Amino acid sequence: MVLRLVYSSISSDMGPNSSKLQQLREILASAQKHNGQNNVTGFLVFDGTTFLQILEGERKDVIETYDRIKMDKRHKDVNLFEMSDIEERQFADWHMGGSMRTLEAQEIYLSHGIGQVINPNTLSAAKIVALALDLQSYEQERREAI
Repeated sequence: MVLRLVYSSISSDMGPNSSKLQQLREILASAQKHNGQNNVTGFLVFDGTTFLQILEGERKDVIETYDRIKMDKRHKDVNLFEMSDIEERQFADWHMGGSMRTLEAQEIYLSHGIGQVINPNTLSAAKIVALALDLQSYEQERREAI
C-alpha cells in the first residue's frame, strides 16, 4: 500500500518577468529533485493559474512533501481533495511528471468536463486523477514521437 494525496492550489503572482511555462519548469525541477530523494512519485497539471497535483509514496514521505509544498510561496489556497491508501502507484515512472495546458491538449480537458479554466470547486479527486492519467499518456506519446 502507498499513500495517494490529491490537492489543488492557485499560482502566486510571480511578477512580470516570469512566464507561466518557466514557472512550471522550475516547480517540476524542484519537485523531481526532492521527490527523487524521497521516493515520491506523482503528476502536476497547470493551466497558468491553477495547479492540480497527485503525490504517491510512503505515508511519511508524502506528508512531508505536502507540508513542504504548503509552505512554498509560488502558490496559495492549497485545497486537499484526498489522502488515501492505494494498492499501487499510478504515476510510478514520474518522480514528478507534469503537463501545462496547451491548445493541443485541450480535448483532454474538455473530455473531463473542464472548460477554459480549471475550477477546483467543481472537481473531485477521482476526476483529477483521471485527467492526470490521460495527460500522462498524452505526454508519453508526445515524447515517443519526438
